[in-house]
Amino acid sequence: MKATSTTIINSKIGASKGHLRIWLEGGKLSRCGYSPDDRYNIHISGGKIELTREEHGNFAVSRRNKGGRTYPLIEITSARCGDLSNIFSHEQQIRIVVTTHKIVITKHHIDTQIQERENRLLTKLATGAALDTGSLFFGFGMLDCAAHDGLEEAGIRTQLSVIVEREAKYLDPALEKNAHMLSSAHYIIESPIQAARITDRQPVDLLIAGIPCTGASKSGKAKNKNKTAEEHPDAGAMFYYTLRCIELLNPALITLENVTEYANTESMAVIRSVLDNMGYDVVEMTLSGVDFGSIEDRKRLCVFGVSKNLDFNIFPMEEMIGHRMNRSMKAEVLSDILEDIPLDSPAWKNYDYLAEKEIRDIEAGKGFRRQLLDGNEETCGTIGRHYNKGRSTEPFIKHPTDPTKSRLLTVKEHAAVKGYPLSKLNPEMSVTTAHEALGQGVIYPAFRAAFRVLGDFLSQYLKADSIEIAA
Repeated sequence: MKATSTTIINSKIGASKGHLRIWLEGGKLSRCGYSPDDRYNIHISGGKIELTREEHGNFAVSRRNKGGRTYPLIEITSARCGDLSNIFSHEQQIRIVVTTHKIVITKHHIDTQIQERENRLLTKLATGAALDTGSLFFGFGMLDCAAHDGLEEAGIRTQLSVIVEREAKYLDPALEKNAHMLSSAHYIIESPIQAARITDRQPVDLLIAGIPCTGASKSGKAKNKNKTAEEHPDAGAMFYYTLRCIELLNPALITLENVTEYANTESMAVIRSVLDNMGYDVVEMTLSGVDFGSIEDRKRLCVFGVSKNLDFNIFPMEEMIGHRMNRSMKAEVLSDILEDIPLDSPAWKNYDYLAEKEIRDIEAGKGFRRQLLDGNEETCGTIGRHYNKGRSTEPFIKHPTDPTKSRLLTVKEHAAVKGYPLSKLNPEMSVTTAHEALGQGVIYPAFRAAFRVLGDFLSQYLKADSIEIAA
């Protein structure tokens, strides 16, 4: 059997004298056996151009003399193929496969993916079908609830189709309370994301990922003595798996959430670059909880990636979110959301070890101080995943009459300072698990507002007389 050589070229559609043009010359052709005067025919079908070598073909390979040598040259223009603009556009990426017997020219796979995801989204918007969402690092689903509710406010229906979460203790109670968010054909992967296999899953329209922040947060870096977020043994590589899932699930819309420090990591730099190459416009902003009615002063990075032809980059995202800020819903002071805990309740404790630690920190010149609150405060500091352990820098409520005692916020109070609806809590969760779930969650009203604005953007297509679906 005669050997067949193959050369694959990723190129772009050029132009000459107002007409589109594809240009091949030199080694691109000669290394697969093409020579000047070889004959070929051109066939166009289904958005694809094929040049087949045939002894009596209608066209001949041209020649170009350069530096005393003769090179093969093939120029494909509208004069030979009709109007190339029916297939391609200027500067569009194309894939050219050159073999010994034929040359096949198609859209580049990235452009094909862009068109496929945008057509899928626009078709669903035109027909009123629910958008399929995928969730990575689902946790207790607080970010997903904010997405579902915010988009629904804008008239956009969604259904959770793919979920990846390794902890059943968060996943099960979340799904019990939010079964209405699930697609009838949902696909749940209870696994670390690095062990998850999603290559056989259907694409989604919106992918949501609260990438673990332990590698990027100040406390996480200090605890693990890491110089960079990427050094963290568990969370350091999560950006890679997130990007891999984006490529496989090909969403038209992406939302990423993390601590604000994540914006300056190498991970985020890679994410920006890769999403740009994959054809997404990226918008980043910081959402501050107190701006959206929460008592907890938690700031988080919010990143939206939107497929480039949807023109999201001209949408005034931050300005629109500013209009959605709802300080009027904020409780005036912390005591407005506190439960009535009896003064003799075992919840009130002596935290002598924390008092001693504070003294040592002060003597060592460290800035760590306890948050001992009496209820008159308008805001409180960030509450993390391990809040139930009673850590020194997180909020405690002072006993009204005994200065030696204090207590942690209850689960309901913890949810309330984050603005998370109490109706979404699952009473079957243990106190420790509930605090963990809430502590690694988001400020619900902030992200609900952000997704409402994303929904407002998508609603432009709903209001249009017709939605143009690319061929």
